[in-house]
Amino acid sequence: MSLHIKEMEKIILILLLFLTSCENKEKTIACSKFEADRDIDIYINAEYDQIKSISVFQTYTLASDLFQYEERLSLLKNQLDDTYYFEDNKLIRRQDYLIEDDYSLNKTIEYLKKDRFACE
Repeated sequence: MSLHIKEMEKIILILLLFLTSCENKEKTIACSKFEADRDIDIYINAEYDQIKSISVFQTYTLASDLFQYEERLSLLKNQLDDTYYFEDNKLIRRQDYLIEDDYSLNKTIEYLKKDRFACE
């Protein structure tokens, strides 16, 4: 009987080790940096350590009087492409990138942290 219990303990231990060693395949990491003229938010999607796609949002707070002068606002809009949009007195640029080469998520996060991005 004692032998049977020890075998069960081994099986349970192996199963626990297997379950705790499983790594989440898909990851999404968010990194932010605040500068004087804009906020930068980067969202990185990866499988294990390989980056698959990146979305970059650059947010600029606009002067509230800009929206009072249709002529100035129209001039600004004419200079922007479709990666820009307006939201709550802010101009936001969204850029999406599909990554076809091999880039390490961990190395990229290290680089971003050196450039004063906060990543979570």
